[in-house]
Amino acid sequence: MGYRRQIAMLLMLLSMLIVMLLWSAVQERRAKETVRVTDETYNYKADPINGLNIYTYGKDVDGKMIPFQGGPMWLIYEEHGCASCHGENGKGKKDVEDVDIPPPNIVRLVKNGGPVSYEKFSDIVRIGIKPNSTDMSMDMPRYSMPDNYLRDLYDYVRGF
Repeated sequence: MGYRRQIAMLLMLLSMLIVMLLWSAVQERRAKETVRVTDETYNYKADPINGLNIYTYGKDVDGKMIPFQGGPMWLIYEEHGCASCHGENGKGKKDVEDVDIPPPNIVRLVKNGGPVSYEKFSDIVRIGIKPNSTDMSMDMPRYSMPDNYLRDLYDYVRGF
């Protein structure tokens, strides 16, 4: 009876080893097939209404606030988005309450394939890194939003 148990245990270990080797081979093959998604290969069809809502009100199309850190204190208590500092047309406002540095004209950054790619735009909006790789003022809020929302916002701004 001990002999049968040893054989069963050996067969079980052997089958586990085979499964692990197959799994490893599949994962290695998948890793080689992975293609980096870039601005050129990104095929998401942006939602212009969601982009408008995020830009104007700081909310998604369902009315949920987009979480953020930083920015002027009044932004926390009021329902405003990018337009409150960058203006409805994206050209920036001169005097914004509790903001030390005037918000820039974002139209020239993204319009007609301007110098700011989707990836750079993502760095600006999410982590506050300028296109020249320097830190932005904390006057600029850092928004936490999924890629599709960020694409909606980027495409909306490019439409100015």
